[in-house]
Amino acid sequence: MKNKDTSPIFDIQRLRADLIQKRVIELNINLREAAKQSMVSPATLSRIENSKLPDVETFARLTIWLGKSPSSYFKNPVKKQDGFIPRDILSKH
Repeated sequence: MKNKDTSPIFDIQRLRADLIQKRVIELNINLREAAKQSMVSPATLSRIENSKLPDVETFARLTIWLGKSPSSYFKNPVKKQDGFIPRDILSKH
């Protein structure tokens, strides 16, 4: 039987690092202001900065605020005609 890769496909540490980089280093704003600008609650932003996974809507808002492609937060993406999908998902189909 083939060993399945059980590593996470979502890179929460990269999202966390990008959020802190933009909030603290680039904009020099506090968590409440960053939450207001990104249209998520301060509590949610705090949880993500503490490595908790966001829901889909929050993830979308944050990638827009960061100016990043959502696919940049998935590990091992493979190119698909209309975007990127994680390699792990492809192997299950």
